[in-house]
Amino acid sequence: MKTPNKQKKFFALFPAFNISIFTLYLLNFDSPSKVLFIGVAALLGLSLLSTVAFFLPGRLFLYFGNGHLSLSMILLFFLIFEGILLVSPNLIPSQIRMFIATENIGKAREKMVNYLDESPFVKFAPNTVIRSQGVRGTKDQFVYQWKTDHKGYKNTTKISERRQIDYVAIGDSFTEGMGVATDKTWTAVLSQKGFPTYNLGVQGYAPIQLEGSLRKHGLDLKPKYVIIGYCGTTFERESVFFNIDQVKKKKEFTGGIESINRFSHLREIKAQARTFTSAFYELTRRTIFKQIEENKFKVKDAAEVIHPRLKKYTYQIDLVGNRPQLMELVENESKEWLSALQAFKNIIEMSRDIGAEVLFVYLPHRGEVYYKKATGKEPPEKHMEKLEIEAFKRFADQNSIAFLDLTKRMVDYVEKLSDEVPLSKYPYLEMDGHMSDTGHFLVAEEIESYLRKKGNTPRINQ
Repeated sequence: MKTPNKQKKFFALFPAFNISIFTLYLLNFDSPSKVLFIGVAALLGLSLLSTVAFFLPGRLFLYFGNGHLSLSMILLFFLIFEGILLVSPNLIPSQIRMFIATENIGKAREKMVNYLDESPFVKFAPNTVIRSQGVRGTKDQFVYQWKTDHKGYKNTTKISERRQIDYVAIGDSFTEGMGVATDKTWTAVLSQKGFPTYNLGVQGYAPIQLEGSLRKHGLDLKPKYVIIGYCGTTFERESVFFNIDQVKKKKEFTGGIESINRFSHLREIKAQARTFTSAFYELTRRTIFKQIEENKFKVKDAAEVIHPRLKKYTYQIDLVGNRPQLMELVENESKEWLSALQAFKNIIEMSRDIGAEVLFVYLPHRGEVYYKKATGKEPPEKHMEKLEIEAFKRFADQNSIAFLDLTKRMVDYVEKLSDEVPLSKYPYLEMDGHMSDTGHFLVAEEIESYLRKKGNTPRINQ
């Protein structure tokens, strides 16, 4: 049995180990989380204070020694995984690995984004590899990386090299094709079908930015058609641009491009983490907060999700019919709504000035598309998406442009799927809420059908 003095020497090893590890971690702190920094600093402070116990008479040091021993075991667990990360990173679970940078992405971000003094104010840099931020599934579930063309947009080489093109698409991430390969976007599929389409979609864009992207990079292509790819409810992004001077000064935007924006206060740990510990913390934090957020959103009369595969989308399905504040913005013709309509009017006017027709395509979210399949019931009679679609139909009629709603096409497709069909075959990505390869193909088919009915014929070898 160890004497008290030997016990003290033995237990003194653990606080020394813990203090050293905490100090090294703080000196090389790689997380944007203030909470994590404060937590580790507090543990360091307590570890330093507790060393006083080793100089007190009696056996009080044993209690502190056992506490330090337990803490050392936890730290050893993380050190083992830090070693695995260095030696064989592929052994680390992909959910955690998504948050770990393999290069200095902070510097890479500076090359990803360009800023402009006029709309669209921000865009991706030309001939640049773009990496989506955050955890959006495995590499098989989400395409994280793609390269822009010479203008800074998501197009195949064959399309981007053309000086004139018949169809130009503008929109946000649902048009850009966030999460799918460049040749799988609905614009690329249209091109493959003989309707060459240039993609001006950029993740996070508001209607005013769609207007700006067309003016700056679309009109010179002299298209015969301008296709507006509108993702439901994105009109509210207009509020960010009510003060243009502030937008240009602060360089803060919305959606996906904002998470990549190097000036953004919404920076993701994926772009900063170098250690397993920081990545593990961020994954845990996000998982907990996501659960809390979803638990807070408990709709009193929410429809029960009975489809086993679609239970994971309960939160998005619950949102259908339960967005009263957004509905009020449309019904009361809010500043955001009117600003969006004005942007679309400007797009129509610019298109007509060059002799191009306009096609407005409404791209629904996953919730309303999966609602019937998931619950076995029709969506509520009054809900945000239906209200918005009806409003845009009226707008299209008033401005003599074509309107194409993809909701029914998507819903019908999902309804026909057997229960055994994997989620990878559904119109939306398994984890992320953007459209999958299947969704983009359905959009392209509907637009192709419309164009053929209007007398447009596909070109050979496009």
